[in-house]
Amino acid sequence: MRKRVYKVLKALEHGDWVSVKICKSEGISSRVRNEISELRRIYHIEIITVECFLGRGAAYFLVDSNVNLGRVNRLLKKHKKKKK
Repeated sequence: MRKRVYKVLKALEHGDWVSVKICKSEGISSRVRNEISELRRIYHIEIITVECFLGRGAAYFLVDSNVNLGRVNRLLKKHKKKKK
């Protein structure tokens, strides 16, 4: 898992919503849609897309289910161990 994907997933795990504008301003990534699609496709994490959220374009939210949160926690722990 790339560092950008990790940062997006970490923000989603804390209950934050992620949008392209926020990520660009924080320097995370200009291609947030690619990271979100990678999380959905490869890691099977359920993420909801809300179009035109607060006039800022698309916003992404993590689905709050036990299975989904378990997958997110496993990925974050795995990345943290690799980092050390």
